[in-house]
Amino acid sequence: MKKAIVIIIFIFALVFCAQASEISIGLGYPYLSVKYKPVEFRYARADGINVLAGRLYIYFLENSVARAYTGVEAGHIVFNALEMKGKGAEGGIFLGGEYFITKALALSMDIAPTYIAIITEDDYKASKLEIVANISVNYYFSRQIKDDLANIVPDSDAVAEE
Repeated sequence: MKKAIVIIIFIFALVFCAQASEISIGLGYPYLSVKYKPVEFRYARADGINVLAGRLYIYFLENSVARAYTGVEAGHIVFNALEMKGKGAEGGIFLGGEYFITKALALSMDIAPTYIAIITEDDYKASKLEIVANISVNYYFSRQIKDDLANIVPDSDAVAEE
């Protein structure tokens, strides 16, 4: 049931993002993401740990090739690892950058001090501040579509000058 809810949220996010001005899907280590600038939804799974998180971005120093960003992240953790089951939460701030290899394909990396708190089924609680590094490849649909349309539809100013 929980997997179905995650899949439904992911599909809803894709459909919602299809109408957006700048949308992307990302493949990171070890997560999948859907971004509708400036909001991103992430699903990570590794070694019996599942995290569903959301991010809010603030972009600065932005140009056509690269951009720097900062923001906040919060997520829900469910785990079944090392003979322990439980759930928890995570939250943090991040600082990073993104470099566009092509108009639509970008590499991104950020670093985030992240507070993680968990509780097991037998009420054992643990929390810790961790430094998390994220690396991903993002494909921006709208940037590619915009570039393709620019090649098909002539610029109205250029046509008026002729």
